[in-house]
Amino acid sequence: MKRLIISLILFINLIALNAQIAVNEYLQDNLFYIFDENIHSLQLYPEGIQTADPVIRLGYNEKLTCSFDDFDFVGKNYNYTVYHCDPDWKITENINRNDYMSGYYHEDYIRDYTSSFNTLRNYMHYSFDFPNENLNISLSGNYALVVYEENVDKPSFIARFYVTEDAVTVSTNIGFSKNPEFLQSKQRVAFTINTSNYRITDPYKDLLVFVTQNDRQYSKQGNIQPISIMGNSIVYDFQDKFEFNGNNEFRYLDIRNVKTLTKKIYSIKVDKGEYNILLDAETTFKGKPHTTNFDLNGKFSIEVKDAENANVEAEYAFVYFTLFDKIPFHNTDVYICGNFNGWKLEEENIMSYNYEKGYYEGCIYLKQGYYNYTYLAKRNDTGIILESEMDGSYVETKNDYKILVYYINPGEYYYKLLSYTVASSN
Repeated sequence: MKRLIISLILFINLIALNAQIAVNEYLQDNLFYIFDENIHSLQLYPEGIQTADPVIRLGYNEKLTCSFDDFDFVGKNYNYTVYHCDPDWKITENINRNDYMSGYYHEDYIRDYTSSFNTLRNYMHYSFDFPNENLNISLSGNYALVVYEENVDKPSFIARFYVTEDAVTVSTNIGFSKNPEFLQSKQRVAFTINTSNYRITDPYKDLLVFVTQNDRQYSKQGNIQPISIMGNSIVYDFQDKFEFNGNNEFRYLDIRNVKTLTKKIYSIKVDKGEYNILLDAETTFKGKPHTTNFDLNGKFSIEVKDAENANVEAEYAFVYFTLFDKIPFHNTDVYICGNFNGWKLEEENIMSYNYEKGYYEGCIYLKQGYYNYTYLAKRNDTGIILESEMDGSYVETKNDYKILVYYINPGEYYYKLLSYTVASSN
């Protein structure tokens, strides 16, 4: 019996370890990561607002909605759980799961799933809201959502979300760079944290602040001590810190209607039981005058114009992108990126260069909706992402900046999230 108990404990620890490896390895650079090739159109957002960040406030009974499609056209018994993470998106060590989860269990199963209706591509649509009575959250911080079938050590996908205390307030000032060289291309983020309603013992030691532009995780800057502390005001107003390329406005794709041609769509055909959408050829914007246009700063929403329920009536389509560039980049790959793919730079969204016709071309399989996207270049030798190489960088571009304020109490093992603040550059 003793050997059986020890073996059971080792098995449970191994499962937990494998889940940790998945989260620790894949969530540092991505909003989410899908391991099952049948999973598509993953979304995680505050209940009722598709284009909002996956953030809820501790103690406010707010919920997040997670939805996704499974091309394996059978009902499955999906389960989910959450893990508290540190500011670098690694599972927090030396913390008991009972400390950050309350409720009857530390996991729950997905009850709501429906088959697609009258679509060329058959799929099962799954959806659930949490926290709930079975899985509640009692601490602020970064969290990893893990969805799996039988064992948590084999996740179908993982995704980021945030629980904030709103314990401090953050005032921001977003302007241009103080360096004359970058006056027309970079934006500078200055901000002040007000702690009048929250006591922080040692801000220089226990406070950790990060800033990201839109949801580009590679742009994250932080782990910088404040420039000054004046009473309840902790000031981050540097001449040469928290500077970001302004980049350019996001491009958009509107495939809410697959029956008729709309702007930017060259042709729509059905071939072998699948929709194929060819977009108008595009050119790079680098070196051209900046043009302001409304965008979602990289986000997307699942929508249809000719059906009532986009969740189960939206079609899927192969969408073909073309980007003219007479000379291909040396030792550099080009990707189509946005929140729709978690900002991953992988084979599924890479473009190839057509030497005969002189352009990059790529194809992505997408559900009907409205998408923001951009083209990113990545050096093969260094791994450096050249985010402005295709479309330039302009100080006039509208960007959302996310300012995350973390705090660790002396003697504790986990970081709280005191504030999640979003500020626009104009």
